[in-house]
Amino acid sequence: MGTAADRLTEFWGGFEGGRHWIHPADEAILRQDRYDARVRWDAPENQTDAVDEFRRERSRLQASLIPQPYIGDLRRADIVLCLLNPGLDPGNWLDEGSRTVTRALKLSGLHQAPLASPFWCVDPEIANTGAFRWWWPKFAALADGLVADGWSFDEAMSSLAQRVACVEIVAYHSRRSNLISDDLIAALPSSQLAIEFVRERATEGAQVILFRSHAGWGLADDGDRVRLVTDSQRSINVGPDTQAGGIIRRRMNPDLAALAPFADAFAAPGFFFGEWAGGQPMEGGAVQMPFFSMSDPAQAFVTAAYDGGWVPSDFSWTDWHGAKEATRLQREPGAVEAASVRQLAKLLTTLIRGDRFSEGTLASAFESGLLPRILRRVAELANLTGYQPMELPDPWFTLTVHDGASLELPGIYEWVIQGVGSYIGRYTRGTRPTRQYTQNVRNLLAGRGYRAGNAAGFRRIHVALADAVRAGRGIELHILENPAAGNIGAREMALIAERGTLNGTGQPGGDGAPPE
Repeated sequence: MGTAADRLTEFWGGFEGGRHWIHPADEAILRQDRYDARVRWDAPENQTDAVDEFRRERSRLQASLIPQPYIGDLRRADIVLCLLNPGLDPGNWLDEGSRTVTRALKLSGLHQAPLASPFWCVDPEIANTGAFRWWWPKFAALADGLVADGWSFDEAMSSLAQRVACVEIVAYHSRRSNLISDDLIAALPSSQLAIEFVRERATEGAQVILFRSHAGWGLADDGDRVRLVTDSQRSINVGPDTQAGGIIRRRMNPDLAALAPFADAFAAPGFFFGEWAGGQPMEGGAVQMPFFSMSDPAQAFVTAAYDGGWVPSDFSWTDWHGAKEATRLQREPGAVEAASVRQLAKLLTTLIRGDRFSEGTLASAFESGLLPRILRRVAELANLTGYQPMELPDPWFTLTVHDGASLELPGIYEWVIQGVGSYIGRYTRGTRPTRQYTQNVRNLLAGRGYRAGNAAGFRRIHVALADAVRAGRGIELHILENPAAGNIGAREMALIAERGTLNGTGQPGGDGAPPE
């Protein structure tokens, strides 16, 4: 019989439609007198007919549209959104026209064919379709929330498309859902397969989120893997300030509590991480290759990192380990101490997976102090307010204007974060740091994106300041001086070289970005 996932994908995998797109097993039910009138079996004759169907007071299931029982990679997705049935847009029939990109993507999704972006509804190639217009804002809202955790907007969107799946309890499109009754759900073979799949994924540890018709799924909110959201019953809302958005955001990020307990142990004097073994002659004259033997606590750390989601598979660590971000995190003072959750996960993935190819990588990271520093940062983040939005205190920093300096003239400023480091920047009359940084830190603490149309614009110093606010660290803003216009760039570079430990690449304005 296989798994529920096997049965669901086999049911739809070989279905290519025919006179209409109702699966033969479901047609036997829907042709019954009690259900037949709930279906429009023929296709609209023209676009006017399609609009009339959309406006029809009594909504119907559309047999002429390709069914959408699910979106996403059912076997790999670890976040499952449970909905009632796909909606209807007057343009759906045009979107699914012969040889359209939408038609090809929808059929590939139905048959679970490999796709670069398994959640095909957010593929920019179909940006002018109803499916994209409905799903893109929801995924973008989720990505905005992840930006505050150190993700870039693009990598968040890509990872969401890999890890999120949507399952509909009824596979056929309609404008309204009031025609979908409990008895219809119980009667349709496709609905029962969808229910079995969701229940199976819940037992396997996936994050299941129930939005509508929650009773039909036969699952109860357990406060953990199965959650019923009550603020999105009528409209699917997954923004950073919603119940569903918070649940998904926590699942997308690694579990801080899984590694935080190792911080004290790894920092303790005399902690034994492991030792090199092997290299001795064996019977027959062979020599055993040297290998690194981890201590039990060190091996427990590696296991906890995998179990806690700290070794993600949604980015190429072999490409990343030579990138500027990776180099900065491993070499620059204060970089790890200001790192985001996502950055720490990337760094740990590089060390843990790299150890499999170059034995001793983890041991070297421990001996150099890098690994204990990473774990201290994890423990610090675990003690913060977490992912719940918080208000920015007023005041949130102390301001010192040095002798001879003025906020009214273009100048150079310095942020000093207690126990973390210093950041040097410059400002103009229109970009005073008191105003610009307050806006950016407030957005981060609230889980909002950087700007409209540029959710991923936060820089390292923004994240470091927001983390410092959460941790209750002392934050100071110093207005240092107002150099002559022709000398301000050179003076800024000199101060960065002198003490700008949080400036990253050492470029003006922080990584070459405009100063804010």
